[in-house]
Amino acid sequence: QMMIALLGILKSGAAYVPLDPTYPESRLRYILEDAGIEVLVTEENSKNLFVSENIKTICMNKDYNAIEKEKSTPCISGVTGESLAYVMYTSGSTGNPKGVMIEHHSVINYLEWMQHKYPLSEKDVVLQKTPFSFDVSVWELFWGIHVGASVSFLPPGGEKDPSIIAEVIKK
Repeated sequence: QMMIALLGILKSGAAYVPLDPTYPESRLRYILEDAGIEVLVTEENSKNLFVSENIKTICMNKDYNAIEKEKSTPCISGVTGESLAYVMYTSGSTGNPKGVMIEHHSVINYLEWMQHKYPLSEKDVVLQKTPFSFDVSVWELFWGIHVGASVSFLPPGGEKDPSIIAEVIKK
């Protein structure tokens, strides 16, 4: 469902800001405020971490059936290469996290370089194993679909268990 949410966010012309629910509440609140988050896409079990009267919350697992019934007609997004794709927050070595703004053309340039250096085909599968709040997740999420390959997702926390990784790779 995360992939669906991210593609929807990008298609709408908005940028995404990944938040790790295991981060301290003060860090999460800082990022929400600093980034000016207006809509939060999350899951029911993490919803209470992000309570704010200024932020509309969409719970993918709770609201999925209602979302699925929405119109599925293509929309014109108006996204250009200079449009913001995502904001990744750093560890904040000076005390507060810093938002690094990445535009669409930067993502595409990186994906094209990856494809040129390590070609994938539609028969390949990319294992998405990195938490969404780390920049490596971007190529894991989008490289495969950029070239027609598939993406396979580890369950949350699965990146910490080699047996789970091996099981998913076998499939």
